[in-house]
Amino acid sequence: MNKYELKPKNQKILCQICEMTELQNCNLLKVIVVPEIRKWEIFLTSTENLDEEILRRTEKSLAEKYNLTAEINFKFVEIPQPVKAEKKSAPVKSNGDKKFTVERKSADNNIIAQKISGEVTKISKLKPDEEKIIIEGVIGTDIEKVTYGYGVNLREFQKGSSAVTFSVIDDTDGIICKKFFQNGSKEKAVELAAILKNGMHVKIRGNVKYDEYLKENVVIFEKIEPLENSESARTDNAEVKRVELHVHTTMSQMDAVISPSTLLKTAANWGWSSVAITDHGVIQAFPEAAETAHKLSKQGKPIKVIYGMEGYLIDNPEQKFANHIILLAKNKIGLENLYRLVSISQLKYMKYTPRIPKNLLKSFREGLIIGSACEAGELIRAIIEGKTESEIEEIANFYDYLEIQPYHNNDFLKRSEEFPNIQTDDDLININKKVAELAQKLNKPLVATCDAHFLNAEDSIYRAIMMKGKGYKDAEIQPPIYLRTTE
Repeated sequence: MNKYELKPKNQKILCQICEMTELQNCNLLKVIVVPEIRKWEIFLTSTENLDEEILRRTEKSLAEKYNLTAEINFKFVEIPQPVKAEKKSAPVKSNGDKKFTVERKSADNNIIAQKISGEVTKISKLKPDEEKIIIEGVIGTDIEKVTYGYGVNLREFQKGSSAVTFSVIDDTDGIICKKFFQNGSKEKAVELAAILKNGMHVKIRGNVKYDEYLKENVVIFEKIEPLENSESARTDNAEVKRVELHVHTTMSQMDAVISPSTLLKTAANWGWSSVAITDHGVIQAFPEAAETAHKLSKQGKPIKVIYGMEGYLIDNPEQKFANHIILLAKNKIGLENLYRLVSISQLKYMKYTPRIPKNLLKSFREGLIIGSACEAGELIRAIIEGKTESEIEEIANFYDYLEIQPYHNNDFLKRSEEFPNIQTDDDLININKKVAELAQKLNKPLVATCDAHFLNAEDSIYRAIMMKGKGYKDAEIQPPIYLRTTE
């Protein structure tokens, strides 16, 4: 059987997926996926020892949520006692709202650089015995080894020498970094260990060496520069902010990895006035979204939740394939009608997905705003199939607004034999142009959405894990369906 090893950048993702606070201090090292038997072998470490009951509950949660077998391998990592030193402080920001402190006790410790200049090499591109390399990333838990524990570590050896060790992670890989101090230089090692913090964004210059103890390459560094801002903390600096009307949360089963609370907090931090939640056929994200919005409002970050759903529309119950459709509640009547449509579709018209007959939608349309959705919606499918202009206009007239997305969202159409007319990027761009022309001709709003399934571009690996578990052969080729800023 084929096995696929996946290593996440965000090691806290399991806590978000399972929504279990007991896992908040756990780090997900890797997941081995066996698609044929729908099995995930999960490797976890934590600085807190978890009992078996929590691990078994986590396995059960994953099994029920994603219809698979989960097996957790857990290792407890003991945190070494920190070495205290007197310091003076100057603030350095990193990783979003976190604040770190760079302490410089002595002018003699010239390891901390004011500026490291030169070309930065991605960690995955480092070569054995390469010298004078520069890497940039975030100090964190070593995702492969747990030899040195969590974060920055000071090690003392029998003959009086010492070393400061930690791992640095960028968007491609991670690597252990070391600085050795000879006998009599312990104070400098203590200073350096006190300066560096877990989660700090840094730039490092050094040499790649093979470590005989770890049996892998490490960086023996000469200089390290704490950076003011982490690139991983995105902001939306546009004067006029956008509103996203198509987002999937973890409640879109086996399809998205953004938790409702993370979505709301991100939108609020970006200064957005509102954001929609449109999970596939369900509305379970609403309670968490409402609670999060209430808490954010108390913190002076008001954010409006647009309650919605991406439904499965059919013309009649005998229809083989359902078309995607976006339903947004614009008032309480619309919210009540959305609840009715969800209930009826789940109880009466379930066939692989909870389907909504068009006549039923017409009966409960009051208070709802209806959008044409993605490439799986009936409008874009009609364009791709080459239906007549009058047929396409009749379809478009049913919707309150027409939707387009970044054309690379639909790259899979070029790879699929089902769509022989879609071969190039221009073909995808022309689809968007056609929808825009229809919106103008029919005097309907044109909405650009992300169809977001993960928060950041680099988070695509988490969705790839789920897609691989569902048996998709091209799971690694994820579309750029991340939450975009206005810019």
